[in-house]
Formats: sequence, structure tokens, C-alpha cells
Amino acid sequence: MRARIEDLEKDLKKAKKKERKMTLISHLGELRRRLIYSVIFFLGGAGFCYYHVEKLIIDMLDKAPGMEFVAIAPEELLLSQIRIAFLGGVIVASPLIIMQIWLFIKPGLVAREKRYLLLSLFVGAMFFASGLAFAYMVILPMTLKFLAGFEMDRISSLISFSSYLSFATNMLLSFGLVFELPIVMLLLSLFGILKAKTVVKFRKHILIIILTVAAFLTPPDIVSQLLMAVPMLVLFEVGIMFARVAEKSRNRRLSENL
Repeated sequence: MRARIEDLEKDLKKAKKKERKMTLISHLGELRRRLIYSVIFFLGGAGFCYYHVEKLIIDMLDKAPGMEFVAIAPEELLLSQIRIAFLGGVIVASPLIIMQIWLFIKPGLVAREKRYLLLSLFVGAMFFASGLAFAYMVILPMTLKFLAGFEMDRISSLISFSSYLSFATNMLLSFGLVFELPIVMLLLSLFGILKAKTVVKFRKHILIIILTVAAFLTPPDIVSQLLMAVPMLVLFEVGIMFARVAEKSRNRRLSENL
């Protein structure tokens, strides 16, 4: 009888081990499928952007009237076009890529976690896109116009297009990430890591940090720094409101579970 029980325990352990192995294989297969879809969407978006890359470059040049750009290496313009296509591919395909991320992690979440994550992905994408648009349509032209005012008659400004592309890309990504501040504060509050009262208590210190970050992420001119610092301050206040709402929701949920 004891030997029979031991055999059953061994069979049970083997079955559990096989089940874990099958689960891991299925997860890896699902991850592989979502990665393939994401790559396909990215390549499709990059191909679309590369087809219109000349229009995109002309639009970028229109943001800097009066400046003259040159290509200082034989491959510079081609590599710049590929960089624009790749960056545009990420932006164009981002909704579909985010959907693939959501479909992969959705089965392992409970209903409440699904709501929080779906809200964060959707609102986060909207804020990131808003940051990119704000930087490209408002900040970039104003910054270039300000910097162009430092030109001298006896010094010709011949700017490498690759350098200009790096400058514009860094600015766009910086503003896109900065616009994610309210979403980060919302998530931290939902998981009880951040409390609105604590943030308000150290508001003055955080404002100094925001000004420092704005000075670090932007070119060394006061106009660019203010153009980033002001939206960051507004987003910080929006993040406080989000944190308060999330904190109330979390406290209400915890009280209901008692």
C-alpha cells in the first residue's frame, strides 16, 4: 500500500512538471507570436514612413527657416532617412504594438489589474503622442528660431543634417517621456507606493528637481528650458490630481475587502 502511494506521488510530480513545461512552452510560443506581429507592424510602419521620407525631411527643414543644412559624409543622408523611417515606424505602429503587449499579458491578470493596465496603456500612449506633437509643432520651431538669433555676419552656419536630426529626435523623445509623468504618478498611487499628501508636502523640492531636469534635457538656453519646465509643472499638478483619485479608489477598495 505504501509503495502504491509513493508511485502515485511520483506520477503526480511528473504530471505537474509536465504541466509546468507545457505552460512555459505555450507562453514562449505566445511571446514569439506577439513579437513576430510587432516586428511586422514596425516594418510596415517604417516602410510607409520611408516611402514618404522626403516629405518628412522637407517638413523638418521648414521648422528651421533661414538655416542651411549640409551632408558631410556620403552616407549621411541615407542613414538619416533610415533613422527617420525607423523612428516613424515605431510611432506609427505603436498602437498595434501596444495591443500586442496587452494581448500577451492580459490572460495572467485579474479583472481589476486589467482595467488599470488598459487605462495606463491607453492614456500613457495619448500623453506620449501629445508630448511628441507639442515638441514638434511648438518647441522645436521656437528653439531653432531662438538659436538662429546667435548667428554672426562673418560666420556661416552650415549645420549637418544628421546633427539636426539627433537634436530634434532627442527633444521629441524628451518631451514624450516627460508627458508620461501623470501616468507614472497614477500607477504608483494605485499600488500604494506614492501618496498624494507626501507629494504635496515636498512640492517645493520637486519643483526644483523639475527645473533641474528641464535644464538638463534641453539645449542651454532659457527659452527651451522654460518651454519644457512649464509643461512639466502643469503635468506634475495633473499627476497630483490623478494620485488623489487613485488613492481614494485604493482606500475604498481596501475598506470593502475588510
